[in-house]
Amino acid sequence: MKRHAITFDTPRKHPVGHASMQMHSSPDGLPTIGQLPDVANGWLATGHYRAGLHLSTGTAVAIADLICGDSPQQPLDAFSPQRHQTALGIGSHC
Repeated sequence: MKRHAITFDTPRKHPVGHASMQMHSSPDGLPTIGQLPDVANGWLATGHYRAGLHLSTGTAVAIADLICGDSPQQPLDAFSPQRHQTALGIGSHC
């Protein structure tokens, strides 16, 4: 098992790119989960702030359900990406 372990000080054959470990939140403090407006294959699961690690499995299941065309087990209306458009007045002129 030890020979298969990778440590942080082990030189890598293929360097890892950049990672972002920032804690983002949305303006209203709720995560944004759901399909992007007007983008057929665009999905968001972001803005969890400090609870990202704790909420990640539930968010992953919900996004997987949405992508597969199934209804999520919990209502996601409060987390919809469209709420940001409404709050900013985007799209209301169409």
